Amino acid sequence: MDMHVAVSKRELESVCADLQYTLVKGAQPAPRAGGRDLPSSSPSDLCIGKVQSEGNDHVEMQRGEGDAAVQVCDDTAALSERIVHLTSDTKLDEHARNREKLGQAGAVQVLIALLRRDATLGGDTVVRVLKAIHCVAYGNSDNKEKLAACDGVATVLHTMKLHTMNATLQAEACWCLNVATFCCPTNKRAARALGAHEVFEQARRAHAMDSGVQWEARDALRRLSCWP
Repeated sequence: MDMHVAVSKRELESVCADLQYTLVKGAQPAPRAGGRDLPSSSPSDLCIGKVQSEGNDHVEMQRGEGDAAVQVCDDTAALSERIVHLTSDTKLDEHARNREKLGQAGAVQVLIALLRRDATLGGDTVVRVLKAIHCVAYGNSDNKEKLAACDGVATVLHTMKLHTMNATLQAEACWCLNVATFCCPTNKRAARALGAHEVFEQARRAHAMDSGVQWEARDALRRLSCWP
């Protein structure tokens, strides 16, 4: 998209609809064909378009569970980057409007729900989701309250605990929570109650030589200590 073209509410709703669809895909059970469980096969045997013969029946095999997980991961990463673009790379005066529209379309809730599927995404994709969350929440009090309503702070802290050795993720998560707690007493109280201070300190200890983690963790700690 040209960075000087305004974004319509309909287009932003389409992005959120795609996110919701990706979330639903990630929640699907093992693939089925013709109402029957697929036979046990290696991931390479279960691909779209491959046809196997069962007597006189020809069953078009669905994408295998492993391939489907990869697709969900790729879709999540691409859509998260799209949201980052809409809220940080477009014209400056459009950022606030795009955040508001994305919030109204349900982006905050879906991004947090996707983050809860952490195990199916992988570290690099989780980083992109975290960045999308902080871009949507930045400077938007309504979206910060939406984060609070869907336990966003708890979800981000849990993600940090799952990826303690991923420096890029730790830095992005600290920045995400820094944004979420700025001028939002609800999120700040939640962060304090959930032990965010110790999680940030753990990030600093685990990545003592990483300037990005040190900077973001210190900034997040300062935010927690500020009133209210």
